[in-house]
Parts: sequence; C-alpha cells; structure tokens
Amino acid sequence: PPVIAEFAQDEAARLGVDPAMIAIPCLAVCAAAIDDRFVLQAKAHDTEWRESARLWVAIVAEPGDKKSPALAKAIRPLREVEYACIDEDRQA
Repeated sequence: PPVIAEFAQDEAARLGVDPAMIAIPCLAVCAAAIDDRFVLQAKAHDTEWRESARLWVAIVAEPGDKKSPALAKAIRPLREVEYACIDEDRQA
C-alpha cells in the first residue's frame, strides 16, 4: 500500500537501510493488528477451512546491518496505538 511504501522509504533513508527492511515488517505488523475474528474462506466450496490473517516474515542480513533498528521503526506506530489503549484503560 502507498502509505507503507512512503513510510518505509522515509524511515529507510533516515536509517540507511533498504526500504524492504522497513516495509516487510510493516506488512507483518498490519497482519498482526487484524482481529482473529476476521477470517477468509480460502476455497469457495470448502466452508470448513478458514484462515485468520497471518504473515510470517524474516529479515536476513549480516550482523550490524541494522535489522533491529529497522524492525523497531516498523513496530513503532502499532506500539503508539497500544500505549494509547493502555492509558485509556488505566484512566477508565
């Protein structure tokens, strides 16, 4: 999606990594944020096989290639939402 592409390009330029190191984890973060109650029926005539959103990714690079900082950039927006929800719960 364009919003992820723009975010990945911007953050990757600041961090000095390939944009894929930001974009791919962003897609996994988006999949993780989808409620498990949302499912897909993979086959039109097989009503018993349903899958929730899961996306497994791996960033493979040499030590020191900024994998952890790139992952942290991808996770940051979801963490901000999570912390806001925690604060709301505490106040309630």
